[in-house]
Amino acid sequence: MMNVLIVDDIAENIYLLEAMLEGAGYGVVSARNGKEALKHLQEGTFALIVSDILMPVMDGFQFCRGCKTNPEWREIPFVFYTATYKEKKDEEFALNLGADRFVIKPQEPEKFLKIIKEVLELPRHRPETVVKDPSSDQTGYLSMHNERVTRKLEKKVADLRRVNQMLHNSEEKYRILFEESRDALMTMSPPGWNFASCNSATLRMFGVKDQAEFISFRPADVSPEMQSDGRPSADKSLEMLETTMREGHHFFEWTHQRLHGETFLCTVLLSRIEIG
Repeated sequence: MMNVLIVDDIAENIYLLEAMLEGAGYGVVSARNGKEALKHLQEGTFALIVSDILMPVMDGFQFCRGCKTNPEWREIPFVFYTATYKEKKDEEFALNLGADRFVIKPQEPEKFLKIIKEVLELPRHRPETVVKDPSSDQTGYLSMHNERVTRKLEKKVADLRRVNQMLHNSEEKYRILFEESRDALMTMSPPGWNFASCNSATLRMFGVKDQAEFISFRPADVSPEMQSDGRPSADKSLEMLETTMREGHHFFEWTHQRLHGETFLCTVLLSRIEIG
């Protein structure tokens, strides 16, 4: 039996993929993000990887790059399956990283399984083929990755503005959009800038049981003392907040910390929302 590693942070998406693939006779192992998937690769053998792109902790682009720069995993067929990144440049970036296919969700089961079969039948380990190493151009990779993420963040800014309008027009619509977002969303209130609310994605990201527990923490409780650039988190967070209040929104990379002490890097978008 061929094992397939599927990577997606949405439980419903994992369920649908498991149903399709197991029904077709494949063994399936699932992961919620790229970092978790890399651990599975270290522990098992897989004939195929199917990965989403927009995920917390480590996104699909970073995960694919991690696979294709590792000699043990670079020949495993890799399929992106995404509903968020749909532009031609997204596909070009994905294929340049070494992915075999770039598939837009959703797909009918028969069509999706046909794609999987085609990818698995592609010749591998061809002596005449030189596999491009995405790490050979670190600056170029980071530039392209940041460009793709930035475009999505710009869309998030527009979405947040719409959310702000919804907040005035319909509290219920706002609540539904906030709670069902795939991104970790949280609100903070002045003057102390403590947490005021969060959604389920935030709870999963930090390993917290419920919103009441999360808002009992201070922002300093979910960040290490120092950031990766050597600056104290407290000083840097104040600077980020001041920039957000001045410019309306601000995005940047930040090292967070889960309750059990594990740190992880993520991209943060801060947006000022005025109520009243």
